[in-house]
Amino acid sequence: MVCFLPRYPTCLYATKKFISILLPSPMQVNCHWRSTTIRERRASRFRVTSICRLSKIPNIVAVKMPLPPDDDYAGELSAIRATTSSAFRVGYSGDWGGAASLLAGGDTWNSVVAGLQPAETVALTRAAHALDVEMVKQIDTAFEPLWTLFKEFGSFRVMYVIAELLDLCRAKPSVAYTAPAR
Repeated sequence: MVCFLPRYPTCLYATKKFISILLPSPMQVNCHWRSTTIRERRASRFRVTSICRLSKIPNIVAVKMPLPPDDDYAGELSAIRATTSSAFRVGYSGDWGGAASLLAGGDTWNSVVAGLQPAETVALTRAAHALDVEMVKQIDTAFEPLWTLFKEFGSFRVMYVIAELLDLCRAKPSVAYTAPAR
């Protein structure tokens, strides 16, 4: 389920509660905080408060977070874990932050590149879970050129171009976009 955070917390909670009743299987809430109008100084407190409340809905078992603006994964994870159950899982999207988020204690890395390079992303994840910092750095460094493209053009656009260049498919994204220079 994708959560484009409404302007008011009660709207967010009511929407998720309604969906959880309709879909009673375990689910992850995908949060896209940057799509909101919440000011940055209030966003962190608002995120933690909203996640805490959502985690109380029985079948919401995880949250996928955007990368924290200040790269403070440990601080954000600590704040979230202080208000949720130990069974509640927290993961991050934004491939270039996958290594750092896992090393800081994130449970999952929601990776777009894993679809094309599963062995490398699994290796990075396993190394991070084993706290093998040197191996994580080595794998993450190999990904750096791709992370640079993702940051400049967006991972969605870059992955479509890569899939086309590898002759995997000729599909176009379902939303309008400007293709990055090849």
